Amino acid sequence: MKKILTIVGLIAAVFTTAGLVFKIHHLQGSAIEIVVGIGLFSFLFIPFYGYNLFYDLSGKRSKVISAIGAFALSVIALSVCFKMMHWPGANIMLVLGMALVSLIILPMLMIFKLSSAMSVLERIFHSSWYIAISLLFLGYLFKVQHWPASWVLSAAGVLL
Repeated sequence: MKKILTIVGLIAAVFTTAGLVFKIHHLQGSAIEIVVGIGLFSFLFIPFYGYNLFYDLSGKRSKVISAIGAFALSVIALSVCFKMMHWPGANIMLVLGMALVSLIILPMLMIFKLSSAMSVLERIFHSSWYIAISLLFLGYLFKVQHWPASWVLSAAGVLL
């Protein structure tokens, strides 16, 4: 599984990078390469990698969290492709994906990862890390959407 994920990820990275270089130099075929590369990332690499990444949680909730996490990461990657190609629906997908990650996935991961075996200092450190990442995701979302107070969320995430 890891070997297949590595090969698919490498092929997707090559297609995406070549497409971006073609786009910078205004060569033909750049849009197709970008769509194929990000499509491979979105439909093959990210769902399986995200599922494996979030699957290490114990209990029945791990499957739900891993499925939502893989879906959210895939939606974010697709929204980047839609945004680059100026296709409709990019903003909706970006808001959906970022909201899922920052408001559902990261808080749930924080709750499940904090164990009673951790010291108080470790719990504070891990909690602040998850909160900081959530604030950075929301700050990025606000910045891309040109919503006010994006700098406040980003600065709070960086400072935390």
